Amino acid sequence: MASSYRESFGPAAGHYVRSASHADPVSLARMCALTGAARGRLALDIACGGGHSTWALAQAGCRVVSLDGTPSMLAACGAEGKKRGLAFERVLGDAHRVPLRTGSVDIVVCRIAAHHFANPLTALREVSRVMHRKSRFYLYDLSSPDSEPMGRWLDIVETLRDPSHVCCWSSRAWEGLALGAGLRIVHSARYRRQYDMEHWLSRPDMTPEVREDILERVKAVPPSWYDDLSVEANGEPPAFGTPLLEFVAEKF
Repeated sequence: MASSYRESFGPAAGHYVRSASHADPVSLARMCALTGAARGRLALDIACGGGHSTWALAQAGCRVVSLDGTPSMLAACGAEGKKRGLAFERVLGDAHRVPLRTGSVDIVVCRIAAHHFANPLTALREVSRVMHRKSRFYLYDLSSPDSEPMGRWLDIVETLRDPSHVCCWSSRAWEGLALGAGLRIVHSARYRRQYDMEHWLSRPDMTPEVREDILERVKAVPPSWYDDLSVEANGEPPAFGTPLLEFVAEKF
């Protein structure tokens, strides 16, 4: 991973361990059900972050490899996992170059992380490479509606908050990327949510100027976007939420 990625995520490891959106038990249970997580299956958690997907898969009985490009994230994931009595392997590495054997993994998951990938097609090709014909890949991530203006707005605001953000890919874009990696999407769903703005803006590197810039942009959102982006422009503070896309894919 690039040093800028580590610089962005290193100080925020504790924030991700405590993140309510990453810890959502409903989405984690759905992930385990959709991937068939069970005792003895080998699962790869790509860009594991604070570790919530890793812990859920380990609790389901999987043998888990947690991959992340930031040493402090892996340390935080391991420390909290140990408190929970869970065992799993942690590997420092890059989603664009997965250090596992071809066809060796039963389950691959990537939750709330792919919007940071510099080259999602390369990452998906690596996912496809480590899968076998009966494997399942689960992705859950920020995703823009199929509207270029909304997508540009979301990417500007998400990047203001977190400079390591790359793109909120639309469901249409993900379909094309999956096909290019030899993957067929067998399940997909979209979810709307609204950020807890005080928590969302509480990153350690957030400055008052950037916070104000983001809030002013939310206030200025066109009313026609309110439903898609869960906007509450007159709230204190004004709020919105980047939609989420979930899909499951298999090799074809």
